[in-house]
Amino acid sequence: EYRLIITEFDNSDSNQELSILTDTLPNAFVGVDYYCQLSATGGLLPYYWMTSNLPNGLEFEPAYGIIYGTPLKDEETSVLITLSDAALSQTKKDYVL
Repeated sequence: EYRLIITEFDNSDSNQELSILTDTLPNAFVGVDYYCQLSATGGLLPYYWMTSNLPNGLEFEPAYGIIYGTPLKDEETSVLITLSDAALSQTKKDYVL
């Protein structure tokens, strides 16, 4: 015997263009724990985040768009964030961290 459960999923933003809402990243300081969750709107869930060029000591969680860790060096870095959705739409945004 099998049981099938159907759940309605509200993806009402899916008609909107995929967009990263986070305007700037909080400052990071050497030796101080850092945490930032990026936010987005539009597109088709789920989202998948990617990043390049994070400062040493920081890591990235691509399923949730979270930058975390403890910076190891005093440096200003240009960080590129790329967001993709289930419809394979993509948007990018540059930040300074």
